[in-house]
Amino acid sequence: VEFRVDRPEKFGGPVTYWRYEELERAERNFQELVELFRRAVGSEPWGIQRLWLRRLSRGASFAMLAPTGVGKTTLGVVAAIYFAMKGGKSYIVVPTTLLVRQVERLLELFSSRVGFTFISLAVHSRLSKTEKARREETLESGSFDILVTTSRYLMKNFERMRNLRFSYIFVDDVDAVMRGSRAIDMILQLMGFSQRAISLGLELVRLRREIAYRGLKEELVSNLRRLEEELRRETGGGSSVLVISSATGNPRGIRSRLFRELLGFEIGARPELIRNVYDLYVTPSRSIEEEVLRVVKTLGSGGIVYVPVDRGIEYANKLAEFLRSSGVRAEAVHSRKAKAL
Repeated sequence: VEFRVDRPEKFGGPVTYWRYEELERAERNFQELVELFRRAVGSEPWGIQRLWLRRLSRGASFAMLAPTGVGKTTLGVVAAIYFAMKGGKSYIVVPTTLLVRQVERLLELFSSRVGFTFISLAVHSRLSKTEKARREETLESGSFDILVTTSRYLMKNFERMRNLRFSYIFVDDVDAVMRGSRAIDMILQLMGFSQRAISLGLELVRLRREIAYRGLKEELVSNLRRLEEELRRETGGGSSVLVISSATGNPRGIRSRLFRELLGFEIGARPELIRNVYDLYVTPSRSIEEEVLRVVKTLGSGGIVYVPVDRGIEYANKLAEFLRSSGVRAEAVHSRKAKAL
């Protein structure tokens, strides 16, 4: 649908056309996403989640900048199912094997609720050799809808995945996943960006920093315009969507600025809302172990107690034993005993 502006001078230029087709498509996508979220999660999306769903409905890449506890992972998983339902491939990247397995279970739960069957492929280090080989064969053949791995697996096995192209990539906890700059390049390549486009993006990042330092010199501005035009021709009109989740909004390294050059967004420095979580501290009036016991019993069932690294696994075992002797079901969890969680 189009309409013509009768008095273009009000808009500061020649006759203006407004097209509604994209707006109508985005609204339809948004309603589909909200309905899918309701069916999968069993509740209405929060206000901030609706904002993120709006961005997804437009096919926009963006950063979900918010503290732990607001439903970033849940929304990212629902979106992966949505893109799979549309016939695309989705990739969920998380920092740990434990999270791979949790996301795998979440996909199974949501699949049963929405009544849509898809092939999800979770690859991690805890698999048996036989099962891992079978899943990696499926990975290389591309016969899946949703892939879930750790960032470490991505970096070690990128050659297996190099030729895959994803419609949607969700990076859960960008602060942990992207400590290595290589992961950013790999994810961009899986979205269809060429090495040339990534190199041009880095040149632009460095040139913008130089302009910020030296000022708007004619030669620098001319180079900037030239690089922007080269990058525009190189990238064309890609349609893949990247969503990254961050609790801090403070990624390190020059490569994190590639998101702005290639995808039109950057990770800000301010969270988008307040979470439904209380941050409290206690001044101990007794031994640490007794204080922990009191707090655990006060807060109720279900929780995690973090032990300082310098106290080590031995102290974690000691604290767990103390809690058990006081009537609390407790287990010490560490790298060799992750299943307890």
